[in-house]
Amino acid sequence: MLWTIGRSGEIDRVNFEWRAYVSPAEGEAFDAAWDRTLREEDRFRWREFCGQTLPCCGVGQIELRLIRCDGAMRWFRVQVAPCGDSDGRQGCYVAVAVDIAGQKQAQQALAENEQRLVASNDAATAAQTQLEQYAITVELANFEAQFAREEAEFANRTKSAFLANMSHEIRTPMTAILGYTDLLLDEFGAAGTAGEWLRTIKINGEHLLTIINDILDISKIEAGKMTVESIAHEIRRLVGEVDALLRGRARDKGLSLRFEIQPDVPRVVLTDPTRLKQILINLVGNALKFTESGSVRVEVRRADAQASLLEIAVVDSGIGMTSDQMERLFNPFTQADSSTTRRFGGTGLGLTIARLLARLMGGDLTVSSRAGVGSTFRLTIDAPAVVDEAAATVTAYGDHAASTLRHDAPSQSPQPTPSGHSTLRCRLMLAEDGVDNQRLISFILRKAGADVTIVENGQLAVETVLAAAKDDPSGPAAFDVVLMDMQMPVCDGYEATRRLRAHGFDRPIIALTANAMSGDRQKCLDAGCTDYAAKPIDRGALLATIAKHL
Repeated sequence: MLWTIGRSGEIDRVNFEWRAYVSPAEGEAFDAAWDRTLREEDRFRWREFCGQTLPCCGVGQIELRLIRCDGAMRWFRVQVAPCGDSDGRQGCYVAVAVDIAGQKQAQQALAENEQRLVASNDAATAAQTQLEQYAITVELANFEAQFAREEAEFANRTKSAFLANMSHEIRTPMTAILGYTDLLLDEFGAAGTAGEWLRTIKINGEHLLTIINDILDISKIEAGKMTVESIAHEIRRLVGEVDALLRGRARDKGLSLRFEIQPDVPRVVLTDPTRLKQILINLVGNALKFTESGSVRVEVRRADAQASLLEIAVVDSGIGMTSDQMERLFNPFTQADSSTTRRFGGTGLGLTIARLLARLMGGDLTVSSRAGVGSTFRLTIDAPAVVDEAAATVTAYGDHAASTLRHDAPSQSPQPTPSGHSTLRCRLMLAEDGVDNQRLISFILRKAGADVTIVENGQLAVETVLAAAKDDPSGPAAFDVVLMDMQMPVCDGYEATRRLRAHGFDRPIIALTANAMSGDRQKCLDAGCTDYAAKPIDRGALLATIAKHL
């Protein structure tokens, strides 16, 4: 659109496009039509532009919104430049209006996109801030969890250290108590009042050790340090060993004790025989303890012909339990009720340990009972049959037919050789700092025929062994075996063993330790020990261990 503007700012000529767009009424002045065409808020801007910008600059540009004759509104860019009038004088202006509606729409779209982008950026920033806050929260939670975990681990380490120390402090004097009791029984016999007193000392000492072992076991299980093995073992052998251990107790109470093994039970299974034996001794021992008359029956069968579960039921005709008593039965340090503890004794840990061990072995331990009638404890464990028995190292026991073992049947399990009949022909060094244990262990060893040298710490042990082997490592002065207490002053048994191995001493070193926590045996072996013997010392086991390595 084109039009001209006079010196006073009035519109005096327009082109056809302007007329078509504005469509002035007949006789209507161009200025009036133009004024009607402008948006109200643009009129002031146009007048200011004509009155101030043009006279000052001579040229100019302004963007206006013009209303079309049909009421539609579009943006135009109006460019104004001077031109001569009809007399050839300056002072008139020509105006060119270009439709920029598309450009404005593009600008608006761009502005909207920019706004959306800003909003998106703001949202992203907010999300990033929220994510950072969440990350901080997670990091704080992880820190708190790590702190709690470290606190729990520290508590477990403290607890384990306390239990290990308690075990050591109790087991060390128990070695002397039980050991000298055995020697007195050997020397003076078990008959008469003195013999009864000595047996009482021994029974109560062994009971104290059982309590210590229970506490250590429950602590290891709670700390997640208890492990179970899976080795080939002849199930009838294990049952026979339990029978041999508990037969005398059943006989003393006048009870019938039977072990029934069904024909479908495999001869050899994969299990942890030590833990299974521990569970059975606890269950059968409890059944005998709480049964005054009648019988205790142990039934061994497959839980499912298609599965590997072995089921062992211990059925007694004892005092039984109520439903309330059964609910509390497997809680630690709990028996049926306080009167049970007073009447029968015990820590209340045995069944808790038995159930936890059963679950570690892939099964469970449950109970059903009637007060005054009796109880049935049902043990299941994962014990798959060993198909290739020739490839498994097992000790045969009994035949594969169904068998019944009674309390008066002769023991079919191997019996240890009495310590007094063992013979050791060797030169032996005993490293032990406890004077009472020095006397006890050296007496047992010398009675068995060993030539014993005693030292009271690890430093002397290293010096004495190396001095004896200096001239002739295989000569008569060299020690054939070393019994090494692992906790001694100056230099402990672990360090002494490492030093001896570093100097080339390759003879057997057998660890003696009152520590019985999880990993203690492996710790001794890792230090270089050949074997391990826990305190209190079992005479027969100790002499057999020494003889095995000579």
